[in-house]
Amino acid sequence: MKKPVLIAVVAIALLAPVLYLFVLPKLTGSGEAKVGAATSATPAAGAGPTLVLAERVLNLLSAPSDPHYLRIEIALEFEAEKPSFYKLSGAALSKANDEFKAAMQPKLPAIDDAVVRVVSSRTVAQLSTPQGMEELKSDLGKAITAVVGTPKLRRVYFTRFLTQ
Repeated sequence: MKKPVLIAVVAIALLAPVLYLFVLPKLTGSGEAKVGAATSATPAAGAGPTLVLAERVLNLLSAPSDPHYLRIEIALEFEAEKPSFYKLSGAALSKANDEFKAAMQPKLPAIDDAVVRVVSSRTVAQLSTPQGMEELKSDLGKAITAVVGTPKLRRVYFTRFLTQ
């Protein structure tokens, strides 16, 4: 009789983080801190070329018996090669940003690796303060700049940020 109870407890312990991170936010529409600008296919006029990285769930540094995760979506704003980029709007801005995204495709694996390395070295306590989030942005900026080189990274935005 003790074995089924143990199996049930283990199953609940394994499913709880999945339910918390994926199911509950979709059902309630809440539980998620939106930071910075909303995710959009078209960047705001006056912004540099923007690359939005796919939302991901990453392990945070923690004891194996008490795992913690970060669900994050990041937008990276780079400096434009031509000053005229900053004056674009509407369809012209969308087209220019799409061309930028295509040019950045070969660098995405290195950018993704930098994000995983930097984020997974943090604890949930470090990311629970505004200062900790700003330090993460700064460290991500340095790591991404190191692997991208040019164009120069201007800003890192968190468009979704949820710790568990």
